[in-house]
Amino acid sequence: KNLLIFNRTLARAQALVTKLEHTDNVQVLPLSQLQQGLNQADIVITSTASPTVLITREMVEKAQRERRYKPLLVVDIAVPRDVEESVNELDAVYHYTVDDLHNIIRNNLGERKKASYQAEQIILQESQAFFEWLKVHQFSNLIRTYRADAEDARQTLVQKAFLALQQGENAEQVLQELSYKLTNKLLHSPTQALQAMVKAGNAEGLRAFSTVLGVAANTDDQSE
Repeated sequence: KNLLIFNRTLARAQALVTKLEHTDNVQVLPLSQLQQGLNQADIVITSTASPTVLITREMVEKAQRERRYKPLLVVDIAVPRDVEESVNELDAVYHYTVDDLHNIIRNNLGERKKASYQAEQIILQESQAFFEWLKVHQFSNLIRTYRADAEDARQTLVQKAFLALQQGENAEQVLQELSYKLTNKLLHSPTQALQAMVKAGNAEGLRAFSTVLGVAANTDDQSE
C-alpha cells in the first residue's frame, strides 16, 4: 500500500514525512494533483484549514468511476469541512466527519459504561456467592463435629445394648433403654440451649430454633 500526502506547501509535507518510521511507499504531491490521488485511494483522511471545500462530490464521483466503484472511506476531520457533505449519498462511499467521530466516541463510551455496570453486577453477585460459601465453609467443621458426636453416642449405646443382650437381658427392655438414652443424649445440648434462651427472653432465637427443629413455638398458657 502507498501513502500519498498532499499539501499546498511541499516543504511542510516533506517535513511530515521525516517523522515517519517507514517512508519507502510515501509520496508527497502538490494539492493540484488531488484528483489523481483520489482516483487511486481506498482511504482518504483530510484535515486542512481551508475555508472552502477541497474535495467536491464531482471529484469523488469521477474517482469512483476510475476505481470501478470499490468501497471508499473518507474521513474529514477539518473544521470547516474539506469534503462536500453530499458525497455521503454516493454508493460505496463511507464519509465520516468530526461530528460522526464524536458520536462514535460517545456511543463507545456509553457501551463501555454499560459493560462496566454489568461487570460490577457480576462481580457483586460472585462476591456475595463467595462470601455465602465462605460462611458455610467456616461452619462446616461445626456440623461435622456435631454429627460425629451424635454418631459416637449412638455407637457407645449400641455396644452397651449388644453386651446386655449377650448377657441374656430382656431384648425389649434393652431396646427401650437404648432408645431412651439415645434420645436424651441427642436432645441434651439443644434442650440446654433452649432453656438458656428462655431464661434470657430471647424470643427471636427461640423462633429461629423452633424453625430449625420443625416445631411450632407455642407460648400460650394452656389450661383446662
